[in-house]
Amino acid sequence: MQYVLDAVSARWQTALYSLSKSCAKGMVISMISKDVTVNNNVGLHARPATYFIQKANTYKSSIWIECGDRRANAKSLLGVLSLGISKGAQVLIIADGTDEADAIDGLANLILTGFND
Repeated sequence: MQYVLDAVSARWQTALYSLSKSCAKGMVISMISKDVTVNNNVGLHARPATYFIQKANTYKSSIWIECGDRRANAKSLLGVLSLGISKGAQVLIIADGTDEADAIDGLANLILTGFND
């Protein structure tokens, strides 16, 4: 068991070292997010969740959605459904990648228009 923990720890240390070297070379690591309130009658269940993940999958960026203290991959139907997002819930959409701004705007707009996109 200790060997597994040491191996995981070593990998994290290597990843953090690589990240610090990338930052030192001037590489900027950015991630953007936006808070949105879900206003449609059923929240983010079944059909609206399907529309949401289909839209999320049109972007190259990594995208997550948070509700409360839980986070899910916005490109995963099971992940989004597992959050149990209901009407009136405040969600945070997070994106990281080449088209992150477009992804945030597109997904926020989809939610704000009640999935009538």
